[in-house]
Amino acid sequence: MSDHLDAAFLTSLLPEDHAEAAGLLDDLIQACSQSAAELVSTLLAACHAKDAATLRQAAHSLKGAGLSLGARRLAEICLDVESRTSEQDWPALESRVKDAQLEVSAVERDLRVFRKDIAGP
Repeated sequence: MSDHLDAAFLTSLLPEDHAEAAGLLDDLIQACSQSAAELVSTLLAACHAKDAATLRQAAHSLKGAGLSLGARRLAEICLDVESRTSEQDWPALESRVKDAQLEVSAVERDLRVFRKDIAGP
């Protein structure tokens, strides 16, 4: 499907009934959007404040959310942020946080496309 989501992984999580799958995906998209927005906001604020502990925790949480959706690229970016917090290379961390923000947008977009492809409008 895309470089942002593992469609086979997502498909394996869904029930075979299309209406049921659509409802589950709608709930997933809503929860993902809200949670990811909060975590990205936390990442940005922590980076701006140079708060390594909060940055590490938010990156860890977003990494887990990404893995649960099959968003491996997002998880990899978050792992990189999480790992680099000990170095406190703030320009590099800021760049990776921006990468995570862009990747979250791509994942959300692809989730909506996936929902339409799997379950219809």
